[in-house]
Amino acid sequence: MNDLEQQLASLSAEKRKLLELLLQKQATVTFSPKAGAPLQRLNETTSLSLQPIPRDGVLPLSFAQQRLWILDQLEPDPATYTIPMTLHLQGQLDGGALDQSFTALIARHEVLRTTFPLIDEQPVQRIAPPNLCLITRIDLHDLPAAERYAEALRLAQSAVQTPFDLAQGPLFRVALFRLAPDDHVLVLTLHHTISDGWSNGIFGRELAILYRAFHLGEVPVLPPLSIQYADYAYWQRAWFQGAVRDQQVAYWRQQLADLPLFELPVDYPRPTTRAFRAARKTLALDRPLYIALKMLGQQTGTTLFMTGLAVFQLLLQRLTGQDDVVVGTPIAGRIRKELEGLIGCFLNTLVLRTNLGGNPSFRELLGRVQTMTLDAYSHQDLPFEQLIEALQPDRDLSRTPLFQIFFNMLNFPHPPTEAAKLRIEELTPTETKAKFDIELYVKERPEGLQFELVYNADLFSEARMDQLLEQLHALVAQIVSQPDAPINRYSLVTPEARELLPNPRAALPPADYELVPVMFERWAKHMPQQQAVCQGSHAWSYHELDERSSSLVQLLRARGLQRGDVVAICGRRSFGLIAGMLAVLRSGGVLLPIAQNLPFERQQLMLREASATYLLHLTDEQAPDQFAPNITLTTIHVDPATARVDAAASLLEIGPLPELTPDAAAYIFFTSGTTGVPKGVLGQHKGLAHFLTWQRTSFEVGPQDRVGQLTGLSFDVVLRDIFLPLVSGATLCLPEHDDIELDDILAWLERAHITLLHTVPSLVQSWLGHAAPGLSLHALRCIFFAGEPLKEPLIRRWRDTFPTAGEIVNLYGPTETTLAKCCYHVQHDTVLGVQPVGWPLPNTQALVLSPTQELCGIGEPGEIVIRTPFRTLGYINPSASDQPRFVPSPFRNDPHDVLYYTGDRGRYRVDGALEILGRLDQQVKVRGVRIDPGEIEVVLSQHPAVREAVVVAREDASGDISLVSYVVPHVGQMPGASTLRDFLVTKLPRSMVPSSVVFLQALPLLPNGKLNRRALPVPEPNQPDPNAVFVAPRTAVEEVLAGIWSNVLGVRPVGIHDDFFDLGGHSLKAALLNSRVREIFRVTLPLRSLFEATTIATLAQLIRAHEARPGQSEKIAQLFKRIQGTSADERQALLEQKRGTQHTHD
Repeated sequence: MNDLEQQLASLSAEKRKLLELLLQKQATVTFSPKAGAPLQRLNETTSLSLQPIPRDGVLPLSFAQQRLWILDQLEPDPATYTIPMTLHLQGQLDGGALDQSFTALIARHEVLRTTFPLIDEQPVQRIAPPNLCLITRIDLHDLPAAERYAEALRLAQSAVQTPFDLAQGPLFRVALFRLAPDDHVLVLTLHHTISDGWSNGIFGRELAILYRAFHLGEVPVLPPLSIQYADYAYWQRAWFQGAVRDQQVAYWRQQLADLPLFELPVDYPRPTTRAFRAARKTLALDRPLYIALKMLGQQTGTTLFMTGLAVFQLLLQRLTGQDDVVVGTPIAGRIRKELEGLIGCFLNTLVLRTNLGGNPSFRELLGRVQTMTLDAYSHQDLPFEQLIEALQPDRDLSRTPLFQIFFNMLNFPHPPTEAAKLRIEELTPTETKAKFDIELYVKERPEGLQFELVYNADLFSEARMDQLLEQLHALVAQIVSQPDAPINRYSLVTPEARELLPNPRAALPPADYELVPVMFERWAKHMPQQQAVCQGSHAWSYHELDERSSSLVQLLRARGLQRGDVVAICGRRSFGLIAGMLAVLRSGGVLLPIAQNLPFERQQLMLREASATYLLHLTDEQAPDQFAPNITLTTIHVDPATARVDAAASLLEIGPLPELTPDAAAYIFFTSGTTGVPKGVLGQHKGLAHFLTWQRTSFEVGPQDRVGQLTGLSFDVVLRDIFLPLVSGATLCLPEHDDIELDDILAWLERAHITLLHTVPSLVQSWLGHAAPGLSLHALRCIFFAGEPLKEPLIRRWRDTFPTAGEIVNLYGPTETTLAKCCYHVQHDTVLGVQPVGWPLPNTQALVLSPTQELCGIGEPGEIVIRTPFRTLGYINPSASDQPRFVPSPFRNDPHDVLYYTGDRGRYRVDGALEILGRLDQQVKVRGVRIDPGEIEVVLSQHPAVREAVVVAREDASGDISLVSYVVPHVGQMPGASTLRDFLVTKLPRSMVPSSVVFLQALPLLPNGKLNRRALPVPEPNQPDPNAVFVAPRTAVEEVLAGIWSNVLGVRPVGIHDDFFDLGGHSLKAALLNSRVREIFRVTLPLRSLFEATTIATLAQLIRAHEARPGQSEKIAQLFKRIQGTSADERQALLEQKRGTQHTHD
C-alpha cells in the first residue's frame, strides 16, 4: 500500500465523502497544487499520531467538552445539554443480560465513567475504574393498564430533567420501567460532555450485540478499540495549535466578518436572558416530493443536506428580508477513522453563511451553498468556543453567539429494532429544551422526508411555527418543479394563509354611500334642534348650522363658484370655521384648509400649488386683502362666532343646492413632514363618505356622543374630527381657546364629557405628563390613535391613569388613501411593543407585496399597498417621483383598479392582521448589528424617570454610526445618562445601548403633533464618557479584584469601571475569574452574574451582597493583601491568627 492509499485508508467516512465532493467539484479543473489543497488539508490530521496516553497524568478536556462545561456553569439547566434515549422494549426481557450489557459498555468506553473535577482551577477528565452499572427499576404493573405507558413517559421526562453534577458524576444513568412482564420502557440519559447524536447509534448497536450474546450465554464479540476518548482529547489539543489553528482562524475571520444580527418575526418579546422553553412541530414530505428533491441534488452534484439547507435559508431570507443568511449546523467531528466506533462528544458547530443577494435561480443558489459548505467542511476543526474567542462578538445573554437558527440533517445510525426476540422502538422525547430560537431537524424515512421543528416557545407561537413549516413545504414543491426560476418568484402564500389574506385578483364589491352633505342634511331635517356644535358656553343646533352653511353656499355661488373650484379656508377653531368647511363641500367646491399658525410663505405655497380661487377668512389677525397679496383670490370674510358675512351677502336668495357626484373632488391636504415643495393630495367625496359611514356604523356613533376636535386644520385627520359627529347626529365639541394649553387638555375632555377622540400617540404622551389628580375621563368611550406607531408603554400608562376610559383603537392609512384604511382594536392583553394596525375597512384590501409584485406570505416583509375604489384622486401637480405611487393593478385588467404604494414596510401576522415595520428606506445598522430604535424607546420609556424618549442613529465625520437617545424626564427628575445606560444594559444587548443621551424639556413636534426628527439637536462632540475615566480601586476588595483581573486578563492597570469583556474577557476567563473569587472571598456567585456585573465596582458590590456577615469580604481582602509577598511561615501564622479570630466571633 503506497502513501496515498494509507492516507485514504486513515480517513473517516465523513472525510472520504467530503473528498469525493471536492474531487467532483474540481473534475473540470486542471490539477495543480492549489486544486489539490483540499486533499492536503484533509490529510493534515494524519500528521500527528493518535495513540493511547498514560492515565497517571492530568487528562485535559476536549474542546467540545470544555465548551459544554462552560455552558453548564453559565446555564445550569438540567435538560438543556442532556442527551436522552428512550426505548420501548416489547417481548420477554432478560434482566440479567441487560445488567451485564450495561456493565460491559461502561467497561468498554472510559468516557461513560468520566467526570470533570477542578484541579488548579481548571476542569480535567477523571476516569473511574470499571464498575457495575446500577439500573433504576420502577414497576408500574400495579397501575391501570391504560395509565402505565403515559406514566412511564412522564417518569422518563422527569429523569431527563434531573440535573447532572459534572464534577461528581455519574454522567450516565439508566432507568427501566416495567409495564408488564413483556413490556418495558428503557430510559438512557447521558450528559452531552460524554456523548452526542452519533454516539447514540453506537450505544444502541453495541447494547443490542452485548444483550444478544449474554442472553444466549455467549461471549460477546465487538471490535477492539485502539484508543479511548481521553486519548483523542489529548491528541486534539496537541495537534490543533500553531499554524493549523492560525489557518482556520484566518478563514473564519474573513468568512464571518461583519456578521449581521439575524431575526425572524417573533410573537412574544425576547427575554433579557435566554429562555429554553421549547415546543416541537413536525412536517412529513411525501415520497414523490422527497425523491424529486434528491434528484435535483443529484443533477446539481449536491447532497441532500446542501439542498435542504438552501431551501431553509431561502425561507429565512424571505421571512426577514435579509440576503445575508446565517445558520449553525453540527458536524460529527470524527475526523479520524479510529474515532468512528467511540462513544463521546466529538461534535463541533459550523457557522454557514450564504449570500442570497442578486435574485439567483435556485439552481444557482445551490451552487453558492455547495461552495460555501465545502469551504466550511474544509475548515471544520476550529472548535466553536475558540471561534467565539477569536471573533469576540458582542455578548448578549438573550441570544446564542453568531447565530440563532440551527439546521441539522440527522444521518447518524439508529438503534437496532430487534435484539434476541425483543422488539425495540425508539421514542421521541415529549419535551425538550430550546438551545436556539429555531432548530430544524431533517430525517430521511422510507416513506419520505421528515422535518422536525424545535422552537423557543417564549418567542414563537404554535400558529407561526405551523405556518413556517407549511411555507417550507410550499417552497419545496415549487422548487422541484421550477428549479431555474429566480428565487423571488416562489410564493410563501400557503393554502391555509390564502383563507386569511386578501386576493388581489378578486373584484372588490361595489358599494354606494351617502355623501357627507346628504348625511348632514338628513340629520338637520329630522333632528333640527339637536346640538351640532358647542364651544364653551355657546352651542349651535343642526338647524342653525344648516342655515349658516347654506347661506355661505349661496354666497360662494353668487360670487361665481363653479364645481371643482378650490376654496381655501383659514381661521381659528370656531362655529364659523365649521359652517364654512361644510359649505364648501355642499357647494361643489374643493376644500383647502390652511392653518393660521403656518408660516406665511407656507400658506402662499399651498394656495399657489392648489390653484385656489376663493378664500373664506375667519380671523381678525390679518386683513383679508393682506392674506394673499400676490395671488388672485375672491376673499370672503366670515365672522368666526356666527358664520355670518356682510349684510348685503345675507340678503341673497337661497336656491337649491348643487347635486354632488361620488367621484367629485372634495378636498386638498398637503402631506406633512416633507421638504421643499409639499405634495397636495386630492380627495373625493365617496372616499370621505366611505370612511365616515364605516366609523359611524362600527362604533355606533349617534346623538348621545360628543366628539372632541383637537386636530390642526392643515391635516386630513381634522375631517374625522369635524364630520364624524355631523354625519351621526352627534355633537362636535370645540375647545374654548384655539391654543389650549397642554396641561388643560385632559381637564377639558373631562369638562366637555367627550366620548370620542382622535389623536396621535406623541400628543397623548405629552398630555399624560400633565394629568391632574382626580381626572377619570369616565365619559370617554373610545380614543382613536393614528399617525405614529402606537406602543404598549403608552397604552399601559393611559390605562393606568384612566382605568375607566373606554376602548383604544389604532387606525392606519396615509393621507393618499383617505383618512384611514385599517383598524385594530387594542385588546386588554396588549401586544407588547408596537401595536398592529389590524384589518382593512370594507371594500378595501391592505396588500403586502414583494419586489416582484406578488402577495407576501404570513410573516414575509414587503411594501404595504392599499387597494380600494375609495382612495384619493392622487397628487395635484405630481412630480415624476410621485407617479409610481398610484399604479393600475397588475393583477387585473382594469384601468380604474388603482393601487397606492405607501412606502411603508409591513407584514401579515399569523391571524392575518397587518403590522407596520417602518419605512422601506429606514434601516439602522450599528457596528454590523441591525437595530430597531423603537425597541430601545419602548424599554427606555419603562424607566420611572422617563416621560418620553426617542432614539435615532447618527453618523459622525468618520462615518461611524452611533445611537443617540433623546429623553424628556418627568418634572423634577433628572436620572443622569449613566443611570439610563445602566438601566438599558439590564434589558438590552450592549450593542443596542445608545452611546449618547441628550436631555430635552420637550420633544420637537411638527404642526400635526408628530415628532420632528430633523429638529432633534446633534449631540455635543467629544462628550466625556464616565466609563472611560480611570478610577483606581478604593477598597481592599476592589484592590484584590483588580489584581485578579490583571492576572486573568493580562492587563494592567485595571480601573474599577473598566468592562471585563472590553478588556478581552470571554466565557472561559469568566469561569476562571469566578473560581478565584469563590476561592478567595468564600462566596458562590452564578457564572451568569459576571455577565451582568462586568466591572470591578459592580462585582465588589455583588460580593458584599453575598457575604455571610457584614464586612467579611473586606476583612478577607485585607488579609489577602497582607499574605501576598510573605513567606510560607508568615502566611501560616496569619492564617492561624484568622482562624482564632473567626472562633472568637463565632
